[in-house]
Amino acid sequence: MPESSHIRNTAFKHHQLAVMEDKLEEYKKLKEQLKQELQKKRTLEDEFDKIQQEIYDKETEYFTSSTYMTSSTTTTASGAVSTKPLQIPGNIIKGFDGFTKPLHHASHDYNQSMDNNDRIFSLSSASYIKQTSNLDKYLQELNGNNEKNTSDQDN
Repeated sequence: MPESSHIRNTAFKHHQLAVMEDKLEEYKKLKEQLKQELQKKRTLEDEFDKIQQEIYDKETEYFTSSTYMTSSTTTTASGAVSTKPLQIPGNIIKGFDGFTKPLHHASHDYNQSMDNNDRIFSLSSASYIKQTSNLDKYLQELNGNNEKNTSDQDN
């Protein structure tokens, strides 16, 4: 009987070893699959970041170039006629107030008043907001460290 017990133990150990080898092989396959999926995720995140940057750039372009161009003709005292371009500000976010004002009152620095809160497309992305929030925190920390280093140098 002791010999049959030994045979059973040996068979059981071989069975356990085979099961463990199968599990190890499955683990290696899953690990490789995870690596591939993580690489895909990074690629998609990079593409997404590029698209968000493109949206941001398009918004900037829209805000800085969305003015109505016209011209104003004036006659000088000597009778000479001069024409100069005028920009009447307006876009779908800020409105088109410039169209209702006389041309000589049109604001020439309208585009300078662009505010990040007007970025309705960029602000509709939670990841953009998180990214800018993290950037703001980083800059605050960086400024705090610079102030600390400056005060340490003063002492």
